[in-house]
Amino acid sequence: MKVFVLSYLYPNSEFPNHGVFVHNRIKAVAKHVDIIVVNPIPWSPIYRFFDRYRSYKNIPLEETIEGVKVYHPRFLSIPKMLKVFEVWSYKRSVTKLYEEKLSGEKFDIVDLHWTFPDLPTGAYLKNRLGVKMLTTIRGNEALHLGENNFSEKCVSEYLKYTDGVVGVSEDLKVLASPHAINSSLQTAIRNGVDTERFTFIDKGECRERLKIATSQKIVFSVGSLIHRKGFDLIINALHEMRKKQEFGSTVLYIGGSAGHEGDYRLELDKLIESFGLKDSVVFVGQISNSDLVFWYNAADVFCLASRGEGSPNVLTEALACGCPSVVTDVGAAKEVLESEPGQGVCVAVDDALSLQKGIQQLLSESHDRKLLSSNFRKYTWDWCGERVVSVYNQLLKV
Repeated sequence: MKVFVLSYLYPNSEFPNHGVFVHNRIKAVAKHVDIIVVNPIPWSPIYRFFDRYRSYKNIPLEETIEGVKVYHPRFLSIPKMLKVFEVWSYKRSVTKLYEEKLSGEKFDIVDLHWTFPDLPTGAYLKNRLGVKMLTTIRGNEALHLGENNFSEKCVSEYLKYTDGVVGVSEDLKVLASPHAINSSLQTAIRNGVDTERFTFIDKGECRERLKIATSQKIVFSVGSLIHRKGFDLIINALHEMRKKQEFGSTVLYIGGSAGHEGDYRLELDKLIESFGLKDSVVFVGQISNSDLVFWYNAADVFCLASRGEGSPNVLTEALACGCPSVVTDVGAAKEVLESEPGQGVCVAVDDALSLQKGIQQLLSESHDRKLLSSNFRKYTWDWCGERVVSVYNQLLKV
C-alpha cells in the first residue's frame, strides 16, 4: 500500500514542532505502509519584511524527517487575503510537484491532515489518481464553523468528496459528519504519545533539576499564550485558592509563548497584577520537548483549561508521566482522561469555579503517580498508527 499524505500542517527543519503530532502519527503509520508527505509552504514577496515569515525561505524543498520523505513545494499566499486564489495556488504547487517528482508512483490513498486549503487539492488528486481520500479533522478550527467566510464554505463543500473521516475526538467526527455526506467510513482516533520520552520520574529529582522548592504546591499548564488556551481561567482559580490557608503556597507555572492565533500575554499580565499574583504566576517561556517531562513530573497538578482542542497532546504527555490532571471538556480531553481510572477531573468549559474545585480536590488527594504512568503506557503512537492502518484497509475494501 502506498499513501500520498497531504498536509498544510507538518514540521520542517526550521519549525520542528509545527504540527509534530501529524508527523508522529505518520511516522508510526510508515512502519506498515509506504508513505510520501507533501507539505506545501506559503510564499510571498512581502514575507521578507516580517520576522514571523522571514525564515520560511530556509525550509528545504525536500527533506527526510526520521525516515519519512517530505516535500515542501511553495505556493503563493498573501496573509489573511485572497483565499480563493490561495486554493488555486496550493493546488498548482502540489500538481507541479506530482508531475515532476511523483508521477511514476502508484498511490492507493490520499490522506489529508488539514482541511483548508488542502481539501480542494485532495479532491483533485483523488480524481486524477483514481484513489480513495481520507480526511482527518484535528480541531474545531479545521472546520471554520461560524466564520461565515470562504474557508468555511470551501471546507463544507469539499468534505463531500472524502471517502472517510477520522476525527481526533468523537465530537469532531460528529461535527464533520453532516458535511462528509459521501463518506462510507467515519471514526475517531485520538493522538498517541511518546511513552519512552514522557514517563514517570521522581518529583523531588525533577524539582531539584528545575530549582523549584519542594514546599510549593505546583500547578503546571503549557500551550500558546492565546485566549483559547484558558490561562486566564486558571489565574482566576488561583486567585480564589490562595485565599484558603491550605492552598496559600500554590504557584502556577505556565510554559509557552505567542502562537499563530496571537499573543494574550499582555492581558494575562494585567489580570495577574489586578489580583496581586505577581509572585504566584511564573511564565517559563517556550519549553523544549526534552525538558517538558521534568515539568510534568515536578508539578502536583497539570491543568488544561482550553476553550477548544482536538486531541490535546499536552494532556497525554502529562498523563504518561503520571501527573493528575484537571481538564475542560473539549475535544478528546474527557475521552483521554477517562481512558484509565483515577487520572483526574474533567470540568465544564469557561468555568473558573469548577476549575478551582478540581485543582483543590487533586491537591488534597494522594496519587500513585508511578502506577498512573504505567497504566497509560499502552497509548503510544504505534497504538495510534495501527488503528489508522486498519482504517486504510477498511477504506480500500469499500
